[in-house]
Amino acid sequence: MSASSDTQRDFVSSELGTKEYWDQAYDREIKSFNDVGDVGEIWFGEDSQERVLDWLEDCEAVTNEDPVIDLGCGNGVMLLEMIADLIAEDCTERYTCLTRRYKLVIDKGTYDAVSLIPGDELKTRQAYLKTVRQIMDRGGLFVITSCNWTKEQLLQFWETDFQLYKVIPTPTFQFGGQKGSTVTSLVFTLRS
Repeated sequence: MSASSDTQRDFVSSELGTKEYWDQAYDREIKSFNDVGDVGEIWFGEDSQERVLDWLEDCEAVTNEDPVIDLGCGNGVMLLEMIADLIAEDCTERYTCLTRRYKLVIDKGTYDAVSLIPGDELKTRQAYLKTVRQIMDRGGLFVITSCNWTKEQLLQFWETDFQLYKVIPTPTFQFGGQKGSTVTSLVFTLRS
């Protein structure tokens, strides 16, 4: 199965897939940040972010000069970690204008949120795939971290336009004879 057909998912649409929910969540995060400072990563945890950042430090395919975008970055914590010494004073803006192609495209939960949008979720996910493809530089990397999709499900959906470059190892657990992980982190390149 590919992006042109529906990838089997083990969850249903919810309010987590609505713009209103995330606008309210971001407003709460900004208020918390302004009140008490950085509140850390709530959904994926710092270890997930650190695994991706550690992998990027060793990745020779990306340099410090390459353009980077963190899709749906919420409070921007991932980018803040990457460019801690280059941060502009106002980092609480929610929206960014996409005007170029990026060597490194990072998704840490945005595809998960897109997948939860009520209505025609397959069409929405296909539009998201198309956007990622359009903003990615030829030879660039797409790093996706998901807590809703397995490695196999992600490969199945993204395989029409992307090929697997690397699996970033995540902690695993075993339950009922099955081995699994709460998070999947994959790195893709565009298909030739």
